[in-house]
Amino acid sequence: MVNFLHNITALAGAATLVNIIDFKDQRINLNGASGWTVGTPVISFADTPGAPNQDWTIVPQTDGTTFTIQSFAQPALFVSYASVVAGAGVIHHSQTMASDASKAIVFKMQTVGSGPQVQLIDSATGLVLTSWVNADAATYTDSTTPVTMEGNNTKAPTFMQSFTITGI
Repeated sequence: MVNFLHNITALAGAATLVNIIDFKDQRINLNGASGWTVGTPVISFADTPGAPNQDWTIVPQTDGTTFTIQSFAQPALFVSYASVVAGAGVIHHSQTMASDASKAIVFKMQTVGSGPQVQLIDSATGLVLTSWVNADAATYTDSTTPVTMEGNNTKAPTFMQSFTITGI
């Protein structure tokens, strides 16, 4: 049985190991097979069972309504913005990247419809985690797609900002 997490109360105040699955049934993933460091892109990639770079820990914050997303493969790394990692502050349309805990995005979760899909929203800016559509398969065979932080349904269709979080 798959355990879908669609609200912060489902996390019960403890760190929870999860996969974050986009509309293409791909996993949010630290790019590459190993060697992850600050600045490693966070992307959407095909499911690779047993690959630790697609496993994440949801870390609830003390307010009980927000959380950070920590890499299971490299626990010193968290999901953040490329612009923040580079020291430029939050920039709309920024690629997601790995950072240390001090630059991690603090997310809040909003259920899409009746669930189990959720939006993952930066609690400070209101920008939403967004996974992009694959390029035309006839001309481009790489299934990897970027994951960025976008305005809430302003540039991306709703489905691109909807994720299913499954406990593992």
